Amino acid sequence: MRQRHPDPIATLGASVNLLLAVQIAVGAILAFQYRAGEKTAHADTAAIAKHAGSGFLHGVHYWGSALLILLSGFLVLAATWSGAYRGQTRSRYLCALAIFAVTIGFQLTGNLLPFDRHGVQTAAIEGSIIARIPGIGPTLASATLAGNAFGPATLELWWNAHRFLFPVLWIITGIVAALAYMRHEDVEIDLRLAAIPTVVCALVAAFVAAPLGSAATPDDYSRFDAAPSWYTLPAHGLLVVFDQIAPGLGWVGAMLLPLIAGAVLLGLAATEADVRAARTTVIILALAFGLPTLHVIGRSAPLVGTRDPVSDPTRVTPPGTVDATVQPPQDATLAAKGRTAFNAGPCAGCHGQDGIGTPAGPSLTRSHVRHPEAEYYVRYIVNPKSVKATSTMPAFPDTKKEELDAIAEFLRFPIAPKPDAPKPD
Repeated sequence: MRQRHPDPIATLGASVNLLLAVQIAVGAILAFQYRAGEKTAHADTAAIAKHAGSGFLHGVHYWGSALLILLSGFLVLAATWSGAYRGQTRSRYLCALAIFAVTIGFQLTGNLLPFDRHGVQTAAIEGSIIARIPGIGPTLASATLAGNAFGPATLELWWNAHRFLFPVLWIITGIVAALAYMRHEDVEIDLRLAAIPTVVCALVAAFVAAPLGSAATPDDYSRFDAAPSWYTLPAHGLLVVFDQIAPGLGWVGAMLLPLIAGAVLLGLAATEADVRAARTTVIILALAFGLPTLHVIGRSAPLVGTRDPVSDPTRVTPPGTVDATVQPPQDATLAAKGRTAFNAGPCAGCHGQDGIGTPAGPSLTRSHVRHPEAEYYVRYIVNPKSVKATSTMPAFPDTKKEELDAIAEFLRFPIAPKPDAPKPD
């Protein structure tokens, strides 16, 4: 009788599903202690983290979600490389793709739930990138943020997606995958190996607390100082690369390219392509997402401790050394020219007329409070990353000096909001 050996792809798939099941169970327990409100979300998360038992579960939930991204992504690549997208294993391959997508959805929505400064600003940045998609961007961003800008309604929407939508999608996918495995009785799974990631997750959670920053304030709703999380570095790197190709193209790298990659992987399964083509695809995807990640590898938020955003760490002048009262008086004529240039150019496309803010870009109506010096705005427009390394704003190095000086003069003084525009806090 021929001895059967465990299927490594099936075992990896089982480990992903086991860890995901634990995540959903732990999340359900923590949900009883959490209220998704502007005034309650952070306080409830802090209370959960302080208690020994719930704090451990909080850690399992956090570190487990990180491990799930790595495992489910590796599962997709390994299954593609081995040709598991063809024949009898195709349905299992499609389930692996679905689980990876669900895992990303869990992580993106879950990052906001503690409602700390990093989570809130990250969500606002993600909404702004979506809003930059030509044509449908503003509509998609409004649907994603539950309004024309980030607010408490965004938290409620993402919380409901996190506790209802994604668990249901995973359960459906899990059932389909289980049925696919049951149809092939010769598939062997090493349950001991499959349980290792869950055990590792529990051990890490026992010794390393999940990060939690300061409570977000309404000012964070329109601030873009947050560094990207580690799992968004590939998208952030592609955003940077495409914005360097042409200002405003960042959404192609951050949004369109991942969708194209998913479509290509689905196409392999639909056409049952040759394994050599699949392996070439894996190499191309690894380079396409890996090289931009290396380009921005040092810009991610810390994995432990507080992830509070640091406002402009490479600011033109050190914080506290600039006094707005000793700055040169405003040149009204130059500021008027700057306002016209701002509203007629790409600036208003993201930041709105007179800089009042849109889903695509933060409000600039109070920027003068933090930055009253003209040089700051000149440098930021020409090369945002020379001022703030994590900036998602495209560079405009070809802007004429006269126009730069005029826009800087306009921005370095208070901007009076239009009568029909909401006043800044």
